[in-house]
Amino acid sequence: MHVLRCLGLFIWGGLSRFEAMEWSKYLVLLLELLFLLGASSQQEKPCNAEIWISPEILQLGKPYDVFCRCNSSETLDLQYLAIKKRPSYFETLTLETVSVDNVTIKAREERFQDRSTLSYECAWRGHDLGYFSLGEPLDFQCRIDRFNQASCTFLHAGYRDYKMTVDSQPQVVCRQMRNDESLVVCEPIPLPRRSELYKFELSMEYGKKAQVMELTLYDRQMRVPLWLGQRMEKVGDKFCIIIEDRGPNGSETEQWRIRFQPNWFGGEQFKMDPYLIELLARFEHPEGECFEAALMANLYYEVFLMRCYLHMDSQWSSELGITQFQTPATLPPCPEVLPHGFFHDLVNRQLYVFWEPVHKLHQNGADFEYIVTTDTGMKALSVDSHCAVFPSWNGSLPATVLVRSKNSVGFSTNCSWLDIPVLAKARRYRAQSLKRNIAENYISWLPPKVKEVGGNTYTLYWCPAPENTSQVCDGEEQIDSREVNRRQMRYRFFTPMGLSNFAVTTNKGGMTWIGPSFPKAKRKRKISGPGIINYSLGFGFLLLSGSIFAVLFRKLRKMSRIEVMLPEGLPNSAQPTSWSTSPKAPITIPGSISPQAVLDLAKFNIPSAGEQEPNNDDPPPYVAPICTHYLQLKGFKPAQIGYTVAEAINDSEGG
Repeated sequence: MHVLRCLGLFIWGGLSRFEAMEWSKYLVLLLELLFLLGASSQQEKPCNAEIWISPEILQLGKPYDVFCRCNSSETLDLQYLAIKKRPSYFETLTLETVSVDNVTIKAREERFQDRSTLSYECAWRGHDLGYFSLGEPLDFQCRIDRFNQASCTFLHAGYRDYKMTVDSQPQVVCRQMRNDESLVVCEPIPLPRRSELYKFELSMEYGKKAQVMELTLYDRQMRVPLWLGQRMEKVGDKFCIIIEDRGPNGSETEQWRIRFQPNWFGGEQFKMDPYLIELLARFEHPEGECFEAALMANLYYEVFLMRCYLHMDSQWSSELGITQFQTPATLPPCPEVLPHGFFHDLVNRQLYVFWEPVHKLHQNGADFEYIVTTDTGMKALSVDSHCAVFPSWNGSLPATVLVRSKNSVGFSTNCSWLDIPVLAKARRYRAQSLKRNIAENYISWLPPKVKEVGGNTYTLYWCPAPENTSQVCDGEEQIDSREVNRRQMRYRFFTPMGLSNFAVTTNKGGMTWIGPSFPKAKRKRKISGPGIINYSLGFGFLLLSGSIFAVLFRKLRKMSRIEVMLPEGLPNSAQPTSWSTSPKAPITIPGSISPQAVLDLAKFNIPSAGEQEPNNDDPPPYVAPICTHYLQLKGFKPAQIGYTVAEAINDSEGG
């Protein structure tokens, strides 16, 4: 150990000085150290040891000695030589030894134990020099057949050649099984006489190692019930097994183990536990040993039987197939609805009802199906293995949903039911804001808007999502459930649940579902309540606006066709005369009078019959685009001369 420690320190120091040391020097030192290590190892294992036992033939319960010899040319200190005993793989004991000579020690074992396997080692300073396996092979068993021959078996003990004899009979060969190399089977050996006790000698060899063991077995340990003419019959509601010939010990009471192994004859493969029966066969009735068996209906069964005599150390016979049969079909069981297992789709007015599916092994017949109705006779629209859907559900009335099953024999005797409350305001009683976190593997929710009276727990449901998204859960799987406290708003799963559907259930609100394959409701655009008023007002406003726009458009078109007609003699401002040299006066804005529009009326008076015409040589006065003469005819006063043309026209049309 100290050499290995030095080697480790040397390597560590060499690596730390790697930059300062050349490779060649470091390699030379390492080789020298390995040489020293090999020399030290030779010193720690100074000899080739031999280990053996005496006597060679061991008898159960008798003492024996274990020897260890260390052959060496040098004088050895025997205090470093030891014999170790290994009762098991994890246990090692150092035995007390005495010196036989200057190279040999021995240890005394007081009793050779029955059905045990031991290993002895010879050691020097803690290093193993050799080992020797000793003891009876495990599970040494012999059975006597009808011809009074013994066939023996035992577990392989590490040797190559095995031979066996009994009561000085010729030896028979024992060989390892091809399909199970751990088991050794001996050829049948004739028993010379009927005796209560038999002595077997088993010799085992492997190279120079040899060992002979003496084993004793009682006759009752080797006798097993014999088979001849066995059959099983059905008598009423019972099964009866009859064995015609039970051998020379036929009067003894036997213990039976009967195994009914079910088999599913469909395409699927199911793991099914056998139905086991144990009984005492006293052979008191000629019809055989009868018993009752609660078997499943519509299944294929194989029946196997094992027998033994009623002794503490008797062996069981090999298991023998008795018969095979198929149980008849019967009425199916009643499916159990989930507590508060309903979901109301408010958008499409559909109701989902859920139950625990009936396993195929318990459907008890062919053509299995579920029948789901209400107490008023309403039938479900679609039914799968977990749920049914009712269309056009009236949520303003309570109802009761009935679930039963049916197969080729008929309907189930009983049915389960689920009371559906008034669902007009069911959304307020549901768990709110149901979410799932795939990364952290949990679901969370909020409490219902309306607190329920007496509800102390939430019920969680989950199931694997199927490939067919028209279903909620996989038809071959059960729906798992868990109850949590009402104060808890989160639940974490121990296994990844990414491809699962989840539901949180309350008493009045039913289920709230979330998951990758839950059939989402196809929401229809349905407007109700205040929405109708808003849309009606908007539509009315659009109609009114369109009507006003149409009227205004017609007015504008009519106004575009208006022609202004002036009286004769009144100048037209659109066609100015040659004597109009002044610029056109701007249009007067109401509330102000343009100075250019205030003119002397005397200049515009039309001469009467007795008045003189003006001189044509004088330049014509400035005439504003105001119908002055027309205004005077209408009775306007001179002070109102600032009147605009537009106003005058409007007044004239109104007058």
